[in-house]
Amino acid sequence: MIKNIQKLKNFGIFQDCDNSAVQDFGKFNLIYGWNGSGKSTLSNLFESLEKKTQPAKFPSAEFTVNCESSVAITHNNLVNSVLNIHTFNQNFIKENINWDNSIKSILLVAKEKIDERKKLDQLKAEQQKDKEKYAKEQTEITTLETELSTFKTKTARLIKTSLQTIDTNEALPQTNESWLVLTGVGRAPLEPVW
Repeated sequence: MIKNIQKLKNFGIFQDCDNSAVQDFGKFNLIYGWNGSGKSTLSNLFESLEKKTQPAKFPSAEFTVNCESSVAITHNNLVNSVLNIHTFNQNFIKENINWDNSIKSILLVAKEKIDERKKLDQLKAEQQKDKEKYAKEQTEITTLETELSTFKTKTARLIKTSLQTIDTNEALPQTNESWLVLTGVGRAPLEPVW
């Protein structure tokens, strides 16, 4: 746990600040003040402790933070810090809350959840494209099946007209035999064989 901030130098509004007039932190702490008084700057310090990196806004910043159970954390040994701290500030909101894709006040907190939501949206878009492609292919299949059925029907009619059954009762003498006369396509009727 952080005991106090001993030193802040070249850190936003804190150009050369020491801990001479500030009491140590307690278990719970409330930091408040006027706009421009350094609240966000302090949250940037805590975020630096959390991420174990020098703050991008203040690359030449110097600081010393005393902890109850470990060595003081400074800008020089920040990467080796074992302090477990989490910061909820504007940067956290920018990185972890996706306001653009929030639905009726449901917020996606954590970068992983935002990435998962983007992946889900991408998969839904791909699924929609696949559905449209499937529907188009089904329409094409139905069209081809209809064309094939029409072709079969026309071909059957052509064959039917090409192969006609002739009633021989009127043209030939009556016998006990039935006569079938076939007509070839583009040819004259065949003569019955006696």
